[in-house]
Amino acid sequence: MHIVDRGDTTPMCSPQVIARHAALLAGRPLTIWLGFGARHAAEQVRCLAERTGARVMCSPRGKGVFPEDHPQFIGVTGLGGHPEVDELLAADRPEYTLVLGTRMGESTSFWTPELTPSAGFIHVDTDPAAFGAAYPEVPTIAALADVGRYCAALLAALGDTPATPARVDLRPPHPPRPPPRPPA
Repeated sequence: MHIVDRGDTTPMCSPQVIARHAALLAGRPLTIWLGFGARHAAEQVRCLAERTGARVMCSPRGKGVFPEDHPQFIGVTGLGGHPEVDELLAADRPEYTLVLGTRMGESTSFWTPELTPSAGFIHVDTDPAAFGAAYPEVPTIAALADVGRYCAALLAALGDTPATPARVDLRPPHPPRPPPRPPA
């Protein structure tokens, strides 16, 4: 078998796109919606969330990308998720939601209008078919990019811009997890 070195084929959008997104997000409370496509970018996502003060929610398949016991985590959307997420976003609707690696399909969103931001989605994915698929009526700014590389570039573009933390007083309570059962 002959293997050809194809170099780095991970998609990444241009620095101009990153700069445009940084300008849209700087100084605004941010909500991040994570999916399975962000599974290899947990560290970069956590750094971005902590730097911006963003609220973070995830799809059922995005569980584990961001710590569920983190104070900025607001819950899981969709099937098996937390209904409080819908209530929180209805009470404090974000201007933009940064979507990282999820199509926001039916099992992730139930296509609930409460999950939509007032100005639109900034949607980062490696699959161009994901953009605008779940909520075609909501403006979507697409970025064809690897989530980890995008988050690292966005952090650099934000520079020293002061964070504008999202409201946490509306954060839904999550019951503590029971301790693991000892092996039998």
